[in-house]
Amino acid sequence: MYKALVVPTLAYGSECWTLIPVLHELFHNFSVKVHSTGRLIHAVEGKKEDERKLHSLEMNCLRRMIGVSRRDRIQNTVVRERTNVAESIIEEIRRRRLSWFGHIISRMEIDRLPARALYCHVTGERSQGTQAKKWIENIKEDFELRNIQFKDAVASCKDRTAWRQLQPHRHHDDGREKKKKEKKKKAYHCICI
Repeated sequence: MYKALVVPTLAYGSECWTLIPVLHELFHNFSVKVHSTGRLIHAVEGKKEDERKLHSLEMNCLRRMIGVSRRDRIQNTVVRERTNVAESIIEEIRRRRLSWFGHIISRMEIDRLPARALYCHVTGERSQGTQAKKWIENIKEDFELRNIQFKDAVASCKDRTAWRQLQPHRHHDDGREKKKKEKKKKAYHCICI
């Protein structure tokens, strides 16, 4: 039920999301704005990061599926084992994002809108303060997490076999691939007889 309903609904359109990582909050609890004269304008509590929100929603769904609450004090790893969910929603989103990136780089024509958006340069001035995170920055971080240089990844996008080796794969613990092959064989036997 989780893989059929929750993950597709939660990750719909996630290929284009820019997520703020959880690591930011570990180092900055408060963000303080200071005027150029040195006066304190206001202090803003550090906002919840997107990845943490997704992770907590995912764990809440998994806990409800097995009928436990946070008051039961069961660790997240135990909840994942009981529900047989190995891949977190964050990893699913990263996998989808890298898959979409490979599709844009290698197979999409340059005149199509997603490719033009990836390669375009917007002129003008950006607003003051911390700049909004760009999608390509998320892609670069995803490659850094896998110890892959961005230039090497872009070069390997042209070769599909090399790209598939770089790209993380979804864990199939339930044997769906084997079932698909058996179904194809049965369909082939029905046609031949």
